[in-house]
Amino acid sequence: MRVSDRERARAVELLHRRREQGYLSLDTLVRRLDHIWGARDAEELARPLADLPPSDLAIGLRELCDRARTLVGPLAPAGARAWRVPGGEVVLRLPRRPGRQATLGRSRRCDVVISGPTVSREHVQVTWTGGGWRLLDLGSLNGTWVGRRRVAQEDVRPGTVVVLGEQPVRLR
Repeated sequence: MRVSDRERARAVELLHRRREQGYLSLDTLVRRLDHIWGARDAEELARPLADLPPSDLAIGLRELCDRARTLVGPLAPAGARAWRVPGGEVVLRLPRRPGRQATLGRSRRCDVVISGPTVSREHVQVTWTGGGWRLLDLGSLNGTWVGRRRVAQEDVRPGTVVVLGEQPVRLR
């Protein structure tokens, strides 16, 4: 779905506000503005905003992100898909190729971008081992949880809910 000029203007305004609040450097602002003005659809417009904390302006943009139905960053491994379901859980489908790795976090440098105030910039690394995934916490401040226990490294299977900070992620 094409992006309206009004949606672009709101995204630009949000970036400028976050720059004034110290969340973005000038270089990052310029790169993200270029991305916004070149966005062809809602998904591309939502990407440069995914790792920013919510604001009053983001309320209208949240609808845009929901419309895009994606949280996957620009460097996502081939076949990776993620979407948010009612209740805030993120469902993540990663390709199942032995040795395939992906980094999950708020940063656009991650393979899979998952927005959320308690998700670290580079939160966890996931490696497919053949029968499941090996999770490796990358030193996140809010932790990685499986069940009710905090883990630094853990083997998990498809269907497991992993909590990054306070953000539940179901692996498929």
